[in-house]
Amino acid sequence: MFQNLRQNTQIYILHKDSNPYLETGSVVSIVGPKPKYPVPGPVGQIPGIETVVDITVAVNGQNVTFQGIPSNLEIADSFKDGNVVITASRDAMNAEVNSMRSKSEGIIGSVDMHRGIVQACDRMLSELNPEYAERQKQEREMAEMRSQISSLTSGLSELMEANRRLMEQLQGSETAGRTSAKKTN
Repeated sequence: MFQNLRQNTQIYILHKDSNPYLETGSVVSIVGPKPKYPVPGPVGQIPGIETVVDITVAVNGQNVTFQGIPSNLEIADSFKDGNVVITASRDAMNAEVNSMRSKSEGIIGSVDMHRGIVQACDRMLSELNPEYAERQKQEREMAEMRSQISSLTSGLSELMEANRRLMEQLQGSETAGRTSAKKTN
């Protein structure tokens, strides 16, 4: 639990963006626990009140403060600092990384299914909306025309190259013929 952290405790920090990475730091200071929401009333801790801590961690030579971390949790998200997960437990971080990996594997594995859904939706939209069907038909025709133009351009380039080589061969044999004619005269 974060409320039990002490100075120099090792902290794992997982940055869950498009290129996730893990950092390790150590606790510099911890402030709290304090009520998450200020509550007027008697001095002291009221049972049942959610408490939070502010943790300052030394990471890569810099101090980073995570504010409002629930004091009774072992692992927590710190959305204020981006999509970041922190914990002092290696096991909890292993579970978080494995969960993130499994989720991504599931998404990768469902790509073909979602492509099929997109195709089915296109068919249904074509049936429901003649305008959509016409637009899809035009897009297919344009893609086919682009492909044909690309093929023609490639064929034309090859033809031009073959023509250039033929012209070089003809010029070479014509020059050779003139040279041998001069020698016989």
